[in-house]
Amino acid sequence: MASQIPENVVIEYGLVSFADVCNKKTLISDTVKVNDLFLDSWWFAIRTRWLKLSIIDYAKYVQKHWNTYNVIANMDTNSIEETIENQEFLEKETGKYILPVYHWEDFVKWDYKWFEEFCEKYNYIGLWGIAGSHYKKEFIEKYFNFCFTIWKKYKTKFHWFWVTSDYFLKKYPFYSVDSTSWLSGLRFMTVDYFKQWKLYSMNAGECRKLLWIDIAKLPRAEKVRRSLDARKKYNEYMTKLHQAKWMEYRL
Repeated sequence: MASQIPENVVIEYGLVSFADVCNKKTLISDTVKVNDLFLDSWWFAIRTRWLKLSIIDYAKYVQKHWNTYNVIANMDTNSIEETIENQEFLEKETGKYILPVYHWEDFVKWDYKWFEEFCEKYNYIGLWGIAGSHYKKEFIEKYFNFCFTIWKKYKTKFHWFWVTSDYFLKKYPFYSVDSTSWLSGLRFMTVDYFKQWKLYSMNAGECRKLLWIDIAKLPRAEKVRRSLDARKKYNEYMTKLHQAKWMEYRL
């Protein structure tokens, strides 16, 4: 795969999963240069895939590879008590800034005080818990309205894990976001296309119809280049809108 990536490709912001590191998967940072790299424990994968990874394993990796990453997230869990314990353990073991993570489930459980205390203590926090859910828009808005009400008080920067929705990205001033869906074009060999402030992923037939491009005949490296260019334009638009940095997972 690495040999098929266009030469001199540089991605401004990228995200690596600790679960993928341990599974020895090809990471985006292995194939292209990433200027600003984010490490996520990806507890969701650990929980749903039954991966046997511990907070001790994570702390050892962080200690060894700290200089590789610009941001390192906490290993959050379904338990707010365990999440706080992990935060304190990582900070003690590494002596570094660890990005705390607040969940939708914490909000539903009325754990408001914990969130405000973290906004007062930290200047950068991750928000998680909406990905793959079937919550109605009004419920998600209630969650974010609460978070950004606190934001007005402390001006804490928020990272939203696993987001694709243009609606929420344009409505709320997230500092950074990430989504594997934005890489679907590379996985299924379609090509990404940026138009009227939106990012689309199209198959060969749609490309011929809308762009007069037969992507089936294009070399893989050219498909990758077109997708990276489209996502770069989308990232520039979101950054100009309200400084939302766009994170990628892997190729």
